[in-house]
Amino acid sequence: MQQTSDVLGVILVHGLWHGGWVWDAVRRDLDRAGVVSRVVELPMNDLASDIMVTRRALDEFDRPVVLVGHSYGGAVITGAGTHPHVAHCCTWRPTSSRRASRSGAPCRTSAFPRPGWRTPCGSPTTARS
Repeated sequence: MQQTSDVLGVILVHGLWHGGWVWDAVRRDLDRAGVVSRVVELPMNDLASDIMVTRRALDEFDRPVVLVGHSYGGAVITGAGTHPHVAHCCTWRPTSSRRASRSGAPCRTSAFPRPGWRTPCGSPTTARS
């Protein structure tokens, strides 16, 4: 059995005109798959504050994470993505015109894996050049 600290979790960051609720369907799917996830509720005062709140959520997470941002959340995760718990950064862009919370569409990713960390499926990550 893998230790908790070796299995990636997911932190979800909403966009400018949304709240954490936009991730409800995604979180249900992650829960069913056994993936630990959290949603960051951004204060929406300014980008620096939103990055700080996201970094605090990363501080409190007990494992390496995939950090996912939707729309404006992509700017937030860019600022928070240097946190040592971040194994991958992923921007969510639905492949259709439907809202992200209803699309069921796969995430378009830009991943920056940390070698040796494990995905929720158990396969180790490898460094990319």
